[in-house]
Formats: sequence, structure tokens, C-alpha cells
Amino acid sequence: MAPPSSLLSTALLHSTTACSPCCCWRNNLPRHIHRRGDHRRHTTILPTRRPHIPRAPRALLEPHASAQSLLRAVIEVNPDALRQADRADRERRSGDGKRRGGLHGIPVLLKDNIATGDRLNTTAGSFALLARWSLVTPAWPASSRAGAVIFGKASMSEWAHYRSWHIPSGWSARGGQGRNPYVLSAGPCDSSSGSAIAVAANMVSVSLGTETAGSIICPSARNSVVGIKPTVGLTSRAGVIPVTPRQDTIGPICRTVSDAVQVLEAIVGFDERDAEATREGSRYIPLGGYRQFLKKDGLKGKRLGVLRKVFLDSYDESIQKTFEEHFDTMRQRGGILIDDLEIANVESIIDPTRSGEFVATAAEFKMSLNATCPS
Repeated sequence: MAPPSSLLSTALLHSTTACSPCCCWRNNLPRHIHRRGDHRRHTTILPTRRPHIPRAPRALLEPHASAQSLLRAVIEVNPDALRQADRADRERRSGDGKRRGGLHGIPVLLKDNIATGDRLNTTAGSFALLARWSLVTPAWPASSRAGAVIFGKASMSEWAHYRSWHIPSGWSARGGQGRNPYVLSAGPCDSSSGSAIAVAANMVSVSLGTETAGSIICPSARNSVVGIKPTVGLTSRAGVIPVTPRQDTIGPICRTVSDAVQVLEAIVGFDERDAEATREGSRYIPLGGYRQFLKKDGLKGKRLGVLRKVFLDSYDESIQKTFEEHFDTMRQRGGILIDDLEIANVESIIDPTRSGEFVATAAEFKMSLNATCPS
């Protein structure tokens, strides 16, 4: 992972280009992309001291253009990113210790359904919203409050995978097909796909996604990165293209647990533009923040349920073996695993037809979109 002093120069990308299939994917990935598991050796990128963000020379951007053409992780680059980085540099060098938030000067990639109030489009991957949504929708507030450098928008499953149940995960009309950087033929999973792909491929260190039902957790798992789905209301949804206000939430996708926790701490809090949810959610922000829980012995004494029926039992033996290895690690670190935990009526709960999720979500999507979308 790049140190803070070179974050911007290793993060900015060229515009998307056509992606052609390849047979030997490893030979097509740029050398700077880490192989699976390499990120375990890296420490947090969020600075404890004041970093310098240099103007990115074009030569440093070109390797990412190669990765982008293959993986289609980014849908649009912020034309003002360098200007924002220069401003962050000046503020940090001013000598008065001025910081505008926990992400001050850190480049962040945002999912393409999060409005930023600048020259970036916000389209949910759809040409239908090109040059429209950002003109009438307030910007998501935490990006400016936390001082982040917003350098672009991540590709995503179009309309948060709500355009059709039959399109592949990670595909949109604007962005094309996003691809898992470890196995190009494997799906990147669910709608925050580009946010996870870009982090996994070391294009960026910090990204934000949104989740309604698995869209942070699933792509994070499939692309071997760390995602946190916050409780609804911990983070503001102002400026976000909605699916359903009952379930929509914004959360971080990063390379390490430490990074993800520090980003979460920077973006939680009350916002009057999403007042009902964030007022309630703010009650659950722990005194002293989330970083205090980053402890090596944090699992000691914690009770963790293992759901085998319907969940683990559906995987093949090799994947189940990997889970067992992780369970053993948790036990060694002091975790108390409650095995074969059962939930009443779990088959109905996870079936979106039998539970009523499909009907409720479709109705709420239409009502929310009509209430917020430009006509």
C-alpha cells in the first residue's frame, strides 16, 4: 500500500477504455497490483503525522490506466482532484494545525450513486441520469466535512443492481463490466463492485460504497478487502440515489480493518438533511469513537454465532475448510464460537419472495426515486 505522501499520485486514473477478455489474467495485471493476501503486510494508510501530497506526474498515472482498462473499476475521474490535493497541502503546511476532518487530504473513491456537489456526474451507472442528478441534489455531506480529496466515482451495478435481476453483477451501461482483479472470470458481486475492485487492485486505498442488501459486504468478500456496513442512520444518505430508506447505508471499503474503522469514524454523525435516521443513529456512536476498539486481543471473550444451516452448508468442501481454519484462528484469539446456531424460519427470512422483501423494496424504490429524482 502506498504511504500517505504518495496517495494521490498512486490513486488517480485515466478515463475508462474498452476492456478485452484475456486468457491469462495474471500477465495482464500491472506489476503494482498486489496478489491475494499481500495486503496483510501493509499498515494503515491514514496518517498520524502531516503528509505531503505531491502533484501527480503523468508517468505515475499510466500504470493505473492499464489496470482500469482491464478491470473497469472507475467510471469517472474528478477534474478538480489535484486542486483539492493542493489545498489540503496548503492547509496542512499552514502551521496552525488546521484539519478539516479525519480524512483531510486522503484521496477517496466514491460509488457512482453518491453526489458530491462538484463537476462529477452521479448516475448510478445509468445514462438516464447523466448531467442531471448532481444539478438538483445536495452533496453527500461527510466528504467535505472530513476533508477528503474526492478523485472520482467508482463503477457499480447499474441502479444498484435494480435495473434488472438478469444483468451480471458489476455491469452498468456507463461503466461496462467490472471484473474481479484476482480471477477475471469470477463475479465481483453486487452493486458496490467498483469500490471493492479499485481497493483490491491497489488503485486506491480508501473507497466508499452503499448497501441495501449485501452491496458492501459481498463485493468486499469476493475481492478480498475489508468492508463495513454501518447500521442505518450512522452515516448520512443525503445526496445518495436511493433504493429504500429502510435499508440504505453508506460505508467504507479499504485494504485493512484499521483503515476501514478510521474511515467509519470520520463519516458517522448527525446530518440535518437526513435528520430522522442520523439523529437516531447518532445515539449509538460510542463515546471515544471506534478506533479505541482496534485491539489485538479484541476477540477475547466475544461470543460469535456460526450459522451452518442454509449458509455454510451451501458451500463446497474447499470453502468450508477455509471457514474452519478461520474459526480455529478465532478460537485461538479468545473468541467463543457458538456452533450450529439456528434461527427460526431462516429459509423464509432469506428468501426475498417469501419474506416480502421483493414487493416492499420495489415499492419503496419507486416512491423514493419519485421523491428525489429530477423529472
